[in-house]
Amino acid sequence: IYIVLGATHPNLLREGGESPVAIFYDEAQRLPLRQGAFSIADLADSLLSPVHVRLRRPLRYTRQLRKFLAGLRGPSTEALLRDFVTPTPGLPEGPEPQIVQSDSDQAEARICADLVKHWTSRHLADEEEIVVLFPSNRRPPAWIAKVHGVSFHLGDDAPRGSVRAIAVHRAKGLERRAVILLGFAPWEETSKDDYKAMTFIMGATRARQLLAVVERVPTVS
Repeated sequence: IYIVLGATHPNLLREGGESPVAIFYDEAQRLPLRQGAFSIADLADSLLSPVHVRLRRPLRYTRQLRKFLAGLRGPSTEALLRDFVTPTPGLPEGPEPQIVQSDSDQAEARICADLVKHWTSRHLADEEEIVVLFPSNRRPPAWIAKVHGVSFHLGDDAPRGSVRAIAVHRAKGLERRAVILLGFAPWEETSKDDYKAMTFIMGATRARQLLAVVERVPTVS
C-alpha cells in the first residue's frame, strides 16, 4: 500500500511520499496455500521512521461475539484467535450469535431475508451495514436477488437499501455491524479442514455486533 500510493502515485497523498501511513497486518491470516513469507522487517525497511505497535486484545466486538469466537479455537485457528482467550474488559453488550440450519437454496434465501428483516425492523442495523459472506470456493448463491422483499446485491457497489454479498476472502478489511455467514457445514465438521476452518474464522470476525451462521446440512428424508 505504501509503495503504490507513496511512490507510484504520490499526488494521491497530501504530503506525497512523506505522508504518514498506517498499515495493519495479521500474520496468522496468511493462508497456507500462499507462497512466500510475510516479513515485517522488510516492510519496516521500506518506511521512514516506522513505529511498530501490537494490538493485544480485540476491541471491535461485543462481549458475546468475543466469547463465541474464542470458543472456535482449534489446531488450525489457534494463532488466529490467540488474543481472544483472555476476556477484554469494557466491551459492549450485544445479541448472542445465531446458528441456523438450512438444507436447500430456498431455505437459505428465506432465512437470510428473515434475518435482515429482523435486524432492520428493530433498528439493530441498516441494509448497508449488513453483509452476506460465502466461502470463496463456492459459487455465489443462485438466489442472490430480491428475496421476500429484501434486495441482495452480489459484489461491489451495492445500491442503497440493499445487502451486499461477497466471498469471504474478498472481505478482508470489510468489517460490518452485521454479518450473515453461509455455505459452511456445522463447525464440528468444518474445523477438521484447516482451509475451511480459517475461512470460517475470517468470515465470522468481519462482524462487530451481529453474527448469524447459516449452516448447510444435508436433506434428511
